[in-house]
Amino acid sequence: MTRSSPRPTSRRPAPSRGRPGRRSGVGSASGSTRKPTALPHRALLSHARSGDTRRGRSQAQRHWHEQNVGRLSFRSDALAASVGCTAAELDAREVSPLACDVVFDALSRSQSGITDKLGCDERRASYETAQGGFDADAFEEDLARGRASVARSYAIYPGSINLVSLFVYYEYERLHDFHVTTDYLSSFVQRFQENLSALS
Repeated sequence: MTRSSPRPTSRRPAPSRGRPGRRSGVGSASGSTRKPTALPHRALLSHARSGDTRRGRSQAQRHWHEQNVGRLSFRSDALAASVGCTAAELDAREVSPLACDVVFDALSRSQSGITDKLGCDERRASYETAQGGFDADAFEEDLARGRASVARSYAIYPGSINLVSLFVYYEYERLHDFHVTTDYLSSFVQRFQENLSALS
């Protein structure tokens, strides 16, 4: 009886990583730019694109927005002129991580790290006027809505928990005629004075 030889196995070659494709122009809803400056209006010109999203889920990530925004070129003369610069001047400026965060706050209307890409595309398009300039009012409105969303979140948690704790503490003290807090403070002051006297 002979032993059969093992079946040969073939290993599929790993896919090679190609260079990222060139971004489309700034005039599209998913417009591209490169090297936003510390100014928010410069950083917003390059929002989350295909390289910045979770593919297959149409989501944009804050981290990849910051990492990839500097690879895109700025080409819109109308957009640059609306902030008193030329396209070449804005293209030469470096990316500010703070500006990227502020822009993503406006695009996501929150401080979340992941948001819907389609919503980002729509809000990004709204930041340009009909003449191609920067619409600061639209940007500020989305940024304010993001700050309000964060404030509501903190009001719910941990704000609501702190409020409940404060109410329980007040009721407990009220049942004991507020002697617990006053006794604790008196004891603390007495121990502090004794320790201070021992050191002197």
